[in-house]
Amino acid sequence: MRPIILHIPHSSIEIPDYSNFCISEIDVNKEALYLTDLYTDELFQGE
Repeated sequence: MRPIILHIPHSSIEIPDYSNFCISEIDVNKEALYLTDLYTDELFQGE
């Protein structure tokens, strides 16, 4: 079987634990806003 890459979109920007990051909490939050799929819930409402 060949390996696959799976991307599961999510709209949460909450990061519960910052203790293992090597950059500041502010920088982590900026990246979270940049990388999060913010409108996933609107796109996949199932209506």
